Amino acid sequence: MKSALTIIISIAIVGTSYAQSGWEWFSRNKVPLYNPGAVSYTDFRIINGKTADGFLAGYYLTKNGEQVDGEVQYNYPYIMERMLVFRQSGNVKFISPRDVKGYFVDGVYRESVTFNASLIKGAESEHTYFMIPKVQGTLNLFYYTNQEIDWPNILQPKDDQIFTAGNYFHAFNTFHAQPESEIHRGPSSDIIKKGDEPGFSAERFILGFPNKMSALVAECDLVAQKVKTKQTGYKSTNLEKIIKEYNACLKTK
Repeated sequence: MKSALTIIISIAIVGTSYAQSGWEWFSRNKVPLYNPGAVSYTDFRIINGKTADGFLAGYYLTKNGEQVDGEVQYNYPYIMERMLVFRQSGNVKFISPRDVKGYFVDGVYRESVTFNASLIKGAESEHTYFMIPKVQGTLNLFYYTNQEIDWPNILQPKDDQIFTAGNYFHAFNTFHAQPESEIHRGPSSDIIKKGDEPGFSAERFILGFPNKMSALVAECDLVAQKVKTKQTGYKSTNLEKIIKEYNACLKTK
């Protein structure tokens, strides 16, 4: 276990490495190392004469902020966002995003984020996924792959509840069978989250961005007015810049 201060420092250090991560980053190592036809953790693939099961050194953070070291199985973004497969001393367990604060593997930290997937404010469509932070502060921005998977009629778990070995391997095999170009992704991969409130998709701001965004950053009048009056550099395409400036503004108050 490591102290909370050590954890905060370590997350801050890796922050610069994943700030510009995107689909291209995932593509460089998207396919897990274990056998694509695997139905158990003993079906390993042979790489350069050695067995490989896709587990890399990593850790997760408990709800109390304690660091638990072990190994994390690297997988497709869809699966890594919805569950953590963690191995310690040879024992493998599935961990829900709702049960931990986040986890770190292969130079990237994924944080547990609860958000409302509905594009209509007030509608109920809440999920909790592991997401890569892009901007952190009072107002946060997270990278979300927004992938979908087609489940057969006999296997229809909730989208963020694939926490059984059978569903886990079925999800992997379904993705493995599809070319990357055919894996469905939504038009947006940003989740906005303010404080302890549930996050929401940035797609909700596609229409009426000046009014909606200025209301969200109203505590900093200078930024809010720039957004509301549609000044250059303060439009929907400048979301990350606006959030950073708003967070910086609050620190001066």
